[in-house]
Amino acid sequence: IHIARLLDVKRTNTEKTKKDLLKMAKEFKNSEYYDVIYYTLGEIEEKEKHIDKAEYYYKRSVQTSQANRSQKASSFLKLGEISFDQARYVPAEAYYDSAVSTLPKDHPDYDKILARKKTLSTLVGHIKTIQNEDSLQRIAQMSEAERNRFIDNLIAAKEREALKKQKELED
Repeated sequence: IHIARLLDVKRTNTEKTKKDLLKMAKEFKNSEYYDVIYYTLGEIEEKEKHIDKAEYYYKRSVQTSQANRSQKASSFLKLGEISFDQARYVPAEAYYDSAVSTLPKDHPDYDKILARKKTLSTLVGHIKTIQNEDSLQRIAQMSEAERNRFIDNLIAAKEREALKKQKELED
């Protein structure tokens, strides 16, 4: 894992390293290191500019993280940075929120991460307000018949959702 993190993706063929890491991730004896293995795979993919794959591996790192809160926080932080860089602020805010809640307070960049999380929270609040207002204006511009049909569809969808939840609770 340490060797993989030091790889220079411009000079080294990383395919063998990735295969070795994936093989390690399939072996039960490495289960306590799955989060680190997937994080390392994410770093390699990110260095190679395969952002979708990097995101996938960082998510796997979060999912497999059990006791290593620092690793989980690092994975959340990477996911937040990727989302932020791609101007996907709503998921970025959620990832930063998770990172802040799992990061130790003595982390060297804690204050910087917390500041970005707060800024994103404010921005996401504004984004949600704008989306809500846009939806309301769109509904207001509908004819009365369209608006009634829209409301009927909303009610039907909520009823279906409630029935589905009720069936799940019964099973």
